[in-house]
Amino acid sequence: PRVWGAMATKLAAAKVKDIPGIVSKYLAPSEVAQRTVKFLGEYKRAHIDSGSFVPMQHVMLGVFCLSYAVTWPSEYRHMQHAKGH
Repeated sequence: PRVWGAMATKLAAAKVKDIPGIVSKYLAPSEVAQRTVKFLGEYKRAHIDSGSFVPMQHVMLGVFCLSYAVTWPSEYRHMQHAKGH
């Protein structure tokens, strides 16, 4: 969250020609990998090492969202077909 806030602040103050440089700096593969490793380490210390149930809730929520996103197009087609009859 702090990274996105810092990037948003810089983008708001930047000129249009400077935006690609700012975005590429924050989204560079090495930066993203470094932030991901840091996040995962903090997550492990906060939730997994403490024996919290939160990771299980995150997995269940993620599976629900993924399954909803995957099945939505099919359900939408069925709903549109039902409207036609």
